[in-house]
Amino acid sequence: PYYGGDVGKISIHGESAGGNLAIALISLLSSDKFEINANFELCAAVLSYPVTDYTMSTESYALYGKNYGLSKEYMEVVWELYLGNSRFDQFNVLASPALSTDETLKSFPPTQVFLAEFDPLRDEGLDFTKKLR
Repeated sequence: PYYGGDVGKISIHGESAGGNLAIALISLLSSDKFEINANFELCAAVLSYPVTDYTMSTESYALYGKNYGLSKEYMEVVWELYLGNSRFDQFNVLASPALSTDETLKSFPPTQVFLAEFDPLRDEGLDFTKKLR
C-alpha cells in the first residue's frame, strides 16, 4: 500500500444516483445470492443525498420538486432512463433501496448520510437513514 492504508478495509461513497448505486453494491456484497471472493472488509459508507425511493412521493418532493435545481420532472426522466421499459424494476430493492428489508440493512457497515435541506431527495434520504438505525 503506497499510502500506508489497509487494503483489506475499504469504504464506499456515492452522491445522489451514485448513492443509489453504492447502496445497491453494499446490498449485493452482503447477500448470499452474490458470491465474491473478496479479500477486503467493507468498513464504512458515506451517502450524500442518495436517491432511494422510486415513488418520489415524499413531502420534500412536493415542497422542493420545482424551482430548487433538481426537479421532480427531471427525476421522472432519470428514472425512466435508469429503468428503461422494465417498470417492474421499480419494485427491485437494488433500484429502489427504500424497499430494503431490515435484514438487508442490518449488514450495512457504519454509514454516514448527508442531506440537503431544500432538496427533493431530503425526505427519502431521511427515511432511509432511519431504517439504517
